[in-house]
Amino acid sequence: MREELSQKLHSLQERKRLMCSRSTKIREVELKRKIINDVLEIVPKSSSTAACLREIEFEINKQDITVRPWKKRKLMKSMDSTNKTTPLSSVVLNPSTSKDLSRIHAESLHKGTLEWRLNQAIDNGQIDLAEKISDSIGNRLFSTTSDKNIHLTLGKQGEYKEELKNRRPVWLTVDG
Repeated sequence: MREELSQKLHSLQERKRLMCSRSTKIREVELKRKIINDVLEIVPKSSSTAACLREIEFEINKQDITVRPWKKRKLMKSMDSTNKTTPLSSVVLNPSTSKDLSRIHAESLHKGTLEWRLNQAIDNGQIDLAEKISDSIGNRLFSTTSDKNIHLTLGKQGEYKEELKNRRPVWLTVDG
């Protein structure tokens, strides 16, 4: 009886140790995933760094499956979707040759800025919103440059506003 109890105690201690190590590994995997996702938001999607980070994320998902096998199906779906959108083996070494520079610039804009919102509106086909945002950007540019050049005459300010309107992208011009 005493030996059985000592074996049970030993097995419970072993299970507790395994559970503690599992929870530590889970926290470690979650922390790695959070760091990778934060960096992926900052790095341009088409860069070789992003491809390397996706490969690391793939390895982290494998580690997560070994620690938490019950999440295998969910993680496999997410890994399959990332493989379909961007294969890991096709790392782009020179992104400027495969993509135009304006697209790379659009992907590198910080989320939430006016320029980012403008690109989102363009991508979603919201021309009115894009025009308003473009005007807002133009007004902001005008106000920051006129603060530096307080001595502009009214005529020059009007010319500058016209110049800003002429700089508006072609897709925003309304044919009337």
